Amino acid sequence: MVSFDKKKILIVDDDVDLSDTLINRFDQEGYVSIGTGNGEEGLSAAITEKPNLILTDIIMPKIQGIEMLKKLKESDKTKNIPVIVFSSLSDPIKIKEAIEAGADEYFIKCDVGIEEIIQKVKELLNN
Repeated sequence: MVSFDKKKILIVDDDVDLSDTLINRFDQEGYVSIGTGNGEEGLSAAITEKPNLILTDIIMPKIQGIEMLKKLKESDKTKNIPVIVFSSLSDPIKIKEAIEAGADEYFIKCDVGIEEIIQKVKELLNN
């Protein structure tokens, strides 16, 4: 039986192995996880799936993560969804750009573990 009070996480990353790892770990924590492989799919899923939080990469096919983030924050349907950027880019300019576009947090992939991401998700979702 599916619980209707489970919070939904949208993962937008073209790294399928990483997405699968994150999906499995979030599912273990009691979240419902959805994965998409590019910014275009991520935008569409944000509207149709109405996630409680989005975790996105920056460098992706079709629509880059920062462009997707800007579009999310411009739409009344998605502007209040918390977004965590999870990228291999450590350039301070890109980090600043993501935060200014509306990211709630920016993690550098090589500097953070999954448990830290889960902790930030719980903090942003108040659970």
